[in-house]
Amino acid sequence: MNIFALKGHRVRAVDPLPPPSNGWPTIDPQGLTAGELYTVECTEVHSYNTVVSLQEISDRSYNSVLFEDVDEQSEEDDAKHPYHQRDEEDY
Repeated sequence: MNIFALKGHRVRAVDPLPPPSNGWPTIDPQGLTAGELYTVECTEVHSYNTVVSLQEISDRSYNSVLFEDVDEQSEEDDAKHPYHQRDEEDY
């Protein structure tokens, strides 16, 4: 998925969902349904992963690898994301 997805961007949970990962709690797909559509609340971009918060599931965050974009977001919209212009050492 686009790691610079803005609020309201639509994503789909990958199918099949991977099993939970012991070392990466945000990769645990608990609460997601494979192939289901979700709405991005926000993304937090880090140098090693991107954390996705969803409007439909407010009490959990997930790794971006669990999703694929439903629609493309333009590069112009990518530039509006607060993490887009940050230097990598800021992550």
